[in-house]
Amino acid sequence: MAIRSKTNLYPGINAHLNSYLQEEGADWESFHASHIEHLREALETILPPNYYAVGERSLQVRGEGFDIEVVSRSTPDVTIYQQHPTTQGAVAPEAATPTRTLPLWELMVAEDDYFTGIVIHHVEDNRLPGRPVTRIELLSASNKPPRSHYPQYSMKRFETLRSGIALVEIDYLHESPPIWRRLPSYPKGDAGAFPYMVVTSDPHSAYEDGKGVTQWYGVEVDHPLPRVAIPLVNDEIVTLDLNAVYNHTVERSRLYTLVVDYALDPPNFDRYRPDDQAKIKTLLAKIRAEHSAT
Repeated sequence: MAIRSKTNLYPGINAHLNSYLQEEGADWESFHASHIEHLREALETILPPNYYAVGERSLQVRGEGFDIEVVSRSTPDVTIYQQHPTTQGAVAPEAATPTRTLPLWELMVAEDDYFTGIVIHHVEDNRLPGRPVTRIELLSASNKPPRSHYPQYSMKRFETLRSGIALVEIDYLHESPPIWRRLPSYPKGDAGAFPYMVVTSDPHSAYEDGKGVTQWYGVEVDHPLPRVAIPLVNDEIVTLDLNAVYNHTVERSRLYTLVVDYALDPPNFDRYRPDDQAKIKTLLAKIRAEHSAT
């Protein structure tokens, strides 16, 4: 018999839901959009008065990249054909003057080809929009190595840090390697690797001198997500309760309640390390015992 709950019965990341969201065809983009907005709302409640958080176009590109050959033809609404070559141009009525002329390639990149990230702005002397000081990214598999968008994302994150903007990167995707190559890889079975992690990089103004600070939060399968120090300016920080926001996202969706059946093991369970599988099984045994007792 299925065991479902409107609340998240894991102490942190829900392994059932997380594994489902990494399956081919699962709607990771919907989770991403909801979680980013909930993170932004949480930040708005804790930021000092001279800061605000806004959703902006992410550094990450959606989809699997442009290295896949497209062989299908689209069907146009209207097609103009030339039946016979003409030797003299036809006289047409004078056309209206365009409001604006833009480069063709500027319109070839769709706005929805990008995820949404969060940018925190610092406002001085009531001068809006203020200065961007911190960017928050919820990482997606297509932008992690060895996927096709990784080089583009890597370049953008470098430019972000080089410009003096702090970067917070949240990674729930245990089935793909970390974005930071110097960190141990969970799917490769590296010693010291964590299934989930958060990395904050604060370049300050001394980035060129190598004095920037990076903080790595590794998260176990049976632990809550951390309270993360979000860097602002002049060593100012706010503390974001990431676990509370994650639970809010999970528990707001009826779909996620239907997806998670605690009577079963998570999908693709073998993609967790054996020791983590044992921890999850211990947790599930407790959940199943409590359910059978009610």
